[in-house]
Amino acid sequence: MMSRAFYFKLTMNGMKRRLWYGAVVFLMFFLTFPLNMMLRVPSGRELLEMGSNLYAIEFSRACQTVSDIIGGGDYLAAFMIAAAAFIGAWTELSWMHSKKKMDMMGSLPIRREKLVMTEFVTTFLLFFAAYLVNQVIAVFIGAANGYVTADVWMNALKGMGIHIVYFTALYFCAAAAMLMTGKILTGILVTGLIVSILPIIYVIFQLYPNIFFETYVESTAVGHKIMDWTAYLSPIGNLFYMTAKRIEQIEQLQEGVVQIVSIGKWIALAGGIGVIAFLLSIWMIKIRPSEAAEQSIAFPRIEGALKAIILYPAALLGGLLFLLLGSITSARENHFWLWFGILFFLVVESIVIEVIYHFDRKRIFGHKIWTMISAVAAIVTAAFFVYDIGGYDKWIPNQEEVEYGTACSMSDLWRYDNYPDGEMKLRDYLPNHIEQFQIPEVYMLAQNGVENLGFSNGDTQTIQVFYQMKNGKKEVRQYEVDRNVWLEAKKTIFQREGYRSGVWPLLVIQPELVKIESIQNFDQSMDVSSWTDEEMQEFVRIYQQELKTLDYSQIYTRESGTIILSYTDHYGTEYPINKNFTATVAFLQAKNVNISFSLDELSIQNIVFYDYGYGMMEGLYGKEEVKEGITKTMTDPEQIAQARTALLPLDLRCAVGFEIIEEVEYEDQLDVTVVYRGKNGQTFQCNCCYPKGMVPSVVREFLAE
Repeated sequence: MMSRAFYFKLTMNGMKRRLWYGAVVFLMFFLTFPLNMMLRVPSGRELLEMGSNLYAIEFSRACQTVSDIIGGGDYLAAFMIAAAAFIGAWTELSWMHSKKKMDMMGSLPIRREKLVMTEFVTTFLLFFAAYLVNQVIAVFIGAANGYVTADVWMNALKGMGIHIVYFTALYFCAAAAMLMTGKILTGILVTGLIVSILPIIYVIFQLYPNIFFETYVESTAVGHKIMDWTAYLSPIGNLFYMTAKRIEQIEQLQEGVVQIVSIGKWIALAGGIGVIAFLLSIWMIKIRPSEAAEQSIAFPRIEGALKAIILYPAALLGGLLFLLLGSITSARENHFWLWFGILFFLVVESIVIEVIYHFDRKRIFGHKIWTMISAVAAIVTAAFFVYDIGGYDKWIPNQEEVEYGTACSMSDLWRYDNYPDGEMKLRDYLPNHIEQFQIPEVYMLAQNGVENLGFSNGDTQTIQVFYQMKNGKKEVRQYEVDRNVWLEAKKTIFQREGYRSGVWPLLVIQPELVKIESIQNFDQSMDVSSWTDEEMQEFVRIYQQELKTLDYSQIYTRESGTIILSYTDHYGTEYPINKNFTATVAFLQAKNVNISFSLDELSIQNIVFYDYGYGMMEGLYGKEEVKEGITKTMTDPEQIAQARTALLPLDLRCAVGFEIIEEVEYEDQLDVTVVYRGKNGQTFQCNCCYPKGMVPSVVREFLAE
C-alpha cells in the first residue's frame, strides 16, 4: 500500500518535472485574463473623454466585459480551457505510448489507476495555480479602472468553478483517448473524434435535407432540440454553448432580470461526461495490456468499430464535397458526383485508417465487415435524402391529425418587431403561437406548394406552413406557391383578427410605448421631431385603428409610403401608409406634414437617365461592339410630362415594405433618377424605373439624340 508521504513526494516530483506545462498554461491564461482585460476594457479617463451622454452606456458595457472575462463568459477563456486540458492529458499520459517508459512506470510500487490519478492531480494543480493568479490579476486591473462591482469576487469564483468542471471533463476525455490508443498521433485523433463526432453527424443531417428536400426548414423546433442535445453530449460543443448562455446570464443579472437564463443543465451534463470519461479511463488502465505501447490502437477488438464510426460521416461529407465541386447543374438534377464522392471517400479513408492502424500495405483492406457496414449505412442514408424515400416533400397531414395549422410568407416571417413574448422576429414568435394564426386555407396552400415541387415559373411566393399536431409534435414545411394564389388567400387571412395582430403587434401595443422614428416616401423623410408626446400618441391611436379595420388590399397598394415605428428597447419597424388611411393622412395634413403617394403629385424639376445600352438586340454576350453607357438629364417640362407616364418608383415596383404586390419586370438597362421639389421647398431625388416595354417614345428619342 502506498504511503501518503510517498504519494505527496510523487506528486511534487511530477510537478517539478512538468514545470514547462505550468509555464505554458500561465502564458495562456495571462493572454486570457490580464492582457484580454487591458485590451478590451477602456480606462476611466477614456470614458470621461466620451462625455456625460455616453459615459453611463460605456461604463455599463465595460462592467459587462469585465464580468464576462472573469466569470466564464468569454470564448477565449473557453478555448484556452480546452487547450490546457488536452495538452495536459496528451503530454502527461504520453509515457503509455513508449515501451521503455511503460516498463519503468510499471516498476513503481503503485497501482496503475492511482498513477493515472497522480498524473491528473499534478496537471490540475499547475492548471489551477496559473488560472487563479491570472484571474486575480485581471480582477485588480478591472478594479484599477473602476469597473469592479460588489459581486465581482463571487462572479470570479463562479467562473472558476465552471471552468474547473469543463477542464476535468475534457482532460478525462483526452485521457480515455490516450488509454485507448498506443501512439500519440492516434491519441490526438481519437480525442478529436470523441469530442466532435456528434456535432459532425448533426451537421450532416442538416446539410442533406437542406440540399435534397425542397420543403425542408432548418429552424424547426425538432432541429433546435437535436442541435442542443448534440451540443450537450459533446464536451467541446457543451463548453462553447454554455459560454454563450453564460454571457447572456451575466447580461441579465446586470440588468436586474428576474428570470435569468439557466446554465445548470449544461454544467451538470459536462460533469456527467467527465465522470463517465473518468470511470472509462480507470477501467481501461486496469485492462490495458503492457504491450499496447507503440501500437495504434491498444485494444484490437475495437479497431473495426472505430473505423466504421469514422468512415460513415467521412463518406457522407465526402459525397457532398464532390457534389459541390463537380456538379455544374442543380444538386437535385445531377447526383453522379455525390455517389462518386461517397465511394471515393469510403475507399481512400478505409486505406488511410488501416495504414494508421498497422503501417502494413498487406492489410490496407482489413476489417472488411465493418467497412461494408459503414458503406451500406452511408449509401442508404444518402439515398433516403436524394430520392426522398420517406416522402418528406409531398407529405401533407390528414386534417384529423392537426390541431392548428397556419401559413406565412417569408417576407413576413423575417419582419423585425416587438412581439408579446419578447421575440424580435415573427419566425421565432409564430411557431410557439400557432393557435393565434390558425387558418383553414393552410391545406390548399400546401397542396399548391406540392404541385410546384421541382418547378417554378418565377411568379411564385415563398411561404412556410406550420402544423401543431394533436400528438404534440410541430411540423414545418417551406413551399413555392403561385403568387396569385397566395395573394388571394392572404386577403382572406388578414381579415382574421388573430392573424393580423400576430403579424402586426403594433395593434396590441399601448400608444404611449410607441415612438415615431420617421414617415417616408419617395426617398423623402417627413419631419415630426417637433411633435409632443401627446400628439405622437394620438397619431399612433388613429393609425392603429385604421390598420385594424382596413382590408388587406386597402393597406397594401402600389402608391404607398412607410411609417417607421419603434418601441422600448427596440429599433424601427416599417408599416405602410397610403391614401386609404384617410384619418391618418388628415392628421398629418393638420400638422403641416404633406406626404405624397403618387409621382403625379410631385413637382419634378428634371429626370436623369443613365442608358446602359437600351434598345440593343443583343446584350453583353452578343457582338463585340457594345454601346457605352451615357448619362443625360431631361429638363424640358413638356418632355418631363410625357416621360413621367408609366414611371414607377423603384422601391415600389415589387413591394411595399416587405409585402409583394406584384412582380413587375422592368427595363434594367435604363436607370432613372427623378429630381423633384418637395412642398417645403427642398430638393429630393427618387430612383425610378419603367416596366418592360413601356418606355415612352419621348424618352427613346431623347436618348437617341
